[in-house]
Amino acid sequence: MSLVDAKVKYDLNKIDNKQLNVVISKKAINIIKIFNSANPNTEWSGILFYKLEEENLNFNITVIDILLMDIGTGATTSYDFNADLIYFLEQKEYLMDYLTTIFIGHVHSHNQMSSFFSGVDINELVENSENHKLYVSLIVNNRLEMVAKAVIREEIKQEIV
Repeated sequence: MSLVDAKVKYDLNKIDNKQLNVVISKKAINIIKIFNSANPNTEWSGILFYKLEEENLNFNITVIDILLMDIGTGATTSYDFNADLIYFLEQKEYLMDYLTTIFIGHVHSHNQMSSFFSGVDINELVENSENHKLYVSLIVNNRLEMVAKAVIREEIKQEIV
């Protein structure tokens, strides 16, 4: 089963034309502060763990944790998925809720730059969203300015007559 085919607890079609609110938990803020202070002049990146919650058709994305995957250079960072993800899911007891209410996305820092989606960041968002029904990318900087984008993939079937 691919990540795109995984069953999601909420009907993502209900999100259409709705605002998604992104909430960063205190735990995630503290992790970001630690990574930023340890790497003030270099970009870092990792896997973002978040929950999707619905209340009266209002959807919230709550960032709950971050797994550091790379400490890059002053201008770039990248990583490949590896067994660390499964180990982290098991250790944090996220595995049972993975892909139903807990999802993964991407987070990286722009260290001393402003937080924005560069062309490289947009490409990452588009490429990685192909593997997820709901995909979130979060960019942070040393001043704790944050910007996020979410992508919901939907298959469109069209009959050609």
